[in-house]
Amino acid sequence: MTSKIASAAQEVLQPEGVGVVIKAMHHCLSSRGIHKVGAR
Repeated sequence: MTSKIASAAQEVLQPEGVGVVIKAMHHCLSSRGIHKVGAR
């Protein structure tokens, strides 16, 4: 997903460089398994 976002930004905006950061919750770790709350 991040590479598709970067490619689209590069194509449309044509900057010298592109960086994409995605922050997401890892629900598998927080809802089952080791029950680590807030795993990212």
